[in-house]
Amino acid sequence: MDGRQRTLAPWSCRFDAGCDPSRETWLAIERAGFAHVELDLFTLPPRWSVYNPCIAGRAVALLRGTSHWPS
Repeated sequence: MDGRQRTLAPWSCRFDAGCDPSRETWLAIERAGFAHVELDLFTLPPRWSVYNPCIAGRAVALLRGTSHWPS
């Protein structure tokens, strides 16, 4: 994260459907307690965009109250 992301975050949150470019979303996902997490961090053009880096992936939770994977 850089200074541009922190500076533009309030404007982005208000005018871009709540997107906060200063939020470290991958950390929140990793700390959420999912049983399995796969994340890819990548950069989309233009490289200077405040929305970089981007993430894509999946997170799997165990069934509530069990130690079983969802089917």
